[in-house]
Amino acid sequence: RFNTETYMQNTFPVSIQHLHNLRTFLLNNFRGRWCPTKHLSVIGRLKNLQILSLHESYIKELPQEIEELTSLRLLDLFECLSLEKIPGNVLSSLTALEELYI
Repeated sequence: RFNTETYMQNTFPVSIQHLHNLRTFLLNNFRGRWCPTKHLSVIGRLKNLQILSLHESYIKELPQEIEELTSLRLLDLFECLSLEKIPGNVLSSLTALEELYI
């Protein structure tokens, strides 16, 4: 489990892509200075991820690579007020998805 509420830096932890057994990633209220789509794309490498929460995070676009998270059961995009785009086939690719918060 990785929770950015306890992560004190303002940059996205790109090294997270190496945590292949990670099941829960909470990127809640993240306002770091980073290019969201570019760095968030590494989350697509976390094949065992079941819970992804971007609640109240500053993201403009959900990256296409999210579609690779076939084990994802919960996706929380609630209060992502800057979110402008969710690529068309991303949500339909998440076949294990049980809960979606927008």
